[in-house]
Amino acid sequence: MSSITLSSLLQAISVVGTPTGPAALGNLTVTGNLIANGVYSPGYFYSNGTAFVSGSGVSSSNWTKRTANYTAVSGDRIIADTSSGSFVVSLPSSPVLGSLIQITDGYNFAANSLTVGANGSTIESQSEDVIVDIGKVDLEFIYDGLTWQIISTMGPKGFTGSAGSAGVNGFTGSSGSVGFTGSAGGGGSDSAGNARVFGYSMIFGG
Repeated sequence: MSSITLSSLLQAISVVGTPTGPAALGNLTVTGNLIANGVYSPGYFYSNGTAFVSGSGVSSSNWTKRTANYTAVSGDRIIADTSSGSFVVSLPSSPVLGSLIQITDGYNFAANSLTVGANGSTIESQSEDVIVDIGKVDLEFIYDGLTWQIISTMGPKGFTGSAGSAGVNGFTGSSGSVGFTGSAGGGGSDSAGNARVFGYSMIFGG
């Protein structure tokens, strides 16, 4: 069975009931919307070996800048610009498994924080809202069927710190040993042939 591609001229395909049949032998690509029992389903169908069943999925939107309080819908990708002050982005009130919200810092959350409201659900199993006060962070909120899970990506690397102070001087080495005494000088003679001993001074007096 070869692949089937539906052109954009076909805006929707309606599925009533659960289609059954053998495992898929080819691909079905839908360019328009897929309607299941009259309700838009941003998911997919796959074969489990005996029947075609649907799986949940999320259709992400383009990035949108927000500067004031806003209630998100699944698939939102939000650039939160807090340059004019802090505000609240509330999560969807009725999330389903696989619901996804992406939020990125559009200014500096360290200067003006962003609050993410649980809106009746829990975030990481906690009922409290989340205050984001770390700058240049990207956040993903994914609903696992029971609570919103948070995946975060931290911002850019900070500045390199200043150099540390110099270490202390080492200990002074011990003094060297005294050298050997040289040998005594030999005797000599004066011009008259008298023996003289060098190294001694002679004092003449009256």
